[in-house]
Amino acid sequence: MRKIAIIDDNKSVRSAMASILEHNFKNLFEIKQAQSVLKGHQLILEFKPDIVLLDIEMGDGTGLDLIHLFSNIDFKLIFITAHKEYALKAIKLRPYGYLLKPINPFDLIKIINFILSEKPQETTQQDSKKIVVKNQDKSIVLETENIIRLQADGAYTKILTTNGKYLASKNLKHFCELLKESSFLRVHHSHLVNPNFIKTFHRHAQCGLTLKNGETIPVSSRKSTTITSYLENLC
Repeated sequence: MRKIAIIDDNKSVRSAMASILEHNFKNLFEIKQAQSVLKGHQLILEFKPDIVLLDIEMGDGTGLDLIHLFSNIDFKLIFITAHKEYALKAIKLRPYGYLLKPINPFDLIKIINFILSEKPQETTQQDSKKIVVKNQDKSIVLETENIIRLQADGAYTKILTTNGKYLASKNLKHFCELLKESSFLRVHHSHLVNPNFIKTFHRHAQCGLTLKNGETIPVSSRKSTTITSYLENLC
């Protein structure tokens, strides 16, 4: 079921739009409402809607203020307002629609149908995440999927990839933060491992992990449970 957020400081407007959507798109949408910029921001973060119907002029700010709180807009945006003067600024944000109040039900239905008719974009190749590794001489761009492991070396970090070895002038903690969204595992205070290269986990052996390239990596006792849970969740 898709999700729609209606953000407007006028309760009757919110209720009217919700009724139009529920009547014409039965059981297709889960709908939630918010009445301010602050509440709307919280709703989007927690509800993660597919479509946002957003009023521009509200008591604690504007819909434009709300949108500028997000670095990435990952929902279909439809502005709703009684103020035509905001149209130019709103259009710069490339919304899917701009509806003037009082809302014409047919215009709202038309925009929602247009969104529903869109085909999802097909990707032939998954975008690779990249990090930049700096040393004294140069900056090197590495694709995270090619990084096998990272090892602490004092204030530096040794990085082993499928394409070679690199020495970065940042400590391991820096890379733990940089790669926390890429599922890398801190298996030891000196080692960060790409789980895609794990071959065997020896729970009761000092060597700990065997990687697909044949290397063995120590695992601290307190990290053993983390690795076990990760591997079990793959099944």
